[in-house]
Amino acid sequence: TPVGKQDLKAVIAILTAVLSTMASPGAGTPRTSSDEAVGLMQFARLRAESTRTIHAVKFDINQTISVWESVVSAADPTPVVGYTTPVAWALVQNLTLPTNATLHSAYTTTYAAGGVPGVAANLNLPFEIQYFPDGGANKSATILIGDQNNNASGFRIAVFRTTGGAI
Repeated sequence: TPVGKQDLKAVIAILTAVLSTMASPGAGTPRTSSDEAVGLMQFARLRAESTRTIHAVKFDINQTISVWESVVSAADPTPVVGYTTPVAWALVQNLTLPTNATLHSAYTTTYAAGGVPGVAANLNLPFEIQYFPDGGANKSATILIGDQNNNASGFRIAVFRTTGGAI
C-alpha cells in the first residue's frame, strides 16, 4: 500500500526524537528526556490519526513513558465510535527515562467559568493521555520532567486537548 502523508509524518517524528537523542551532547538530561517525551506524544497523535484508532501515552511510577494502541475485542469487532474507552491495549513503544531525569508530576488542566485557568494536580502516577483519530486528546495537561533532586529546574510539557499538540 502507498505511504500516506500521516504515516510519513509519524516516521519523521520518530526519527527526529531518536536522532536528537543520539546527536545531542546532553543525552540523558532532563531536557533531552523532555524532548523525547514530546516526540513520543507527537508519534502517538499521528499514529492515532493514521490508523484511526485511539492511542494512549501512559506515564508510570517506574519512570517509563509508553505508547499504547486500543484493541477492539473479538466480542465487539466494530470500530470505536464516539471515543469510548477501549477494552484492551497493545504496547507500541516504551521510553524509560535515564537515572538523572525524573518524572516529577502531571497535571490535568481545566478551565473555570469565565475562562480563568485552573489547575487540578494529579501528582500520583500513573497518568494517561489519550489521542483520538481526529488528532485531539482527552485532556489538556502539563507534565514536569526534571532532575532527581530539584523539580524547580524541570522542563514542562504542555498538551493541548483540541489539537492534541505537545510542546
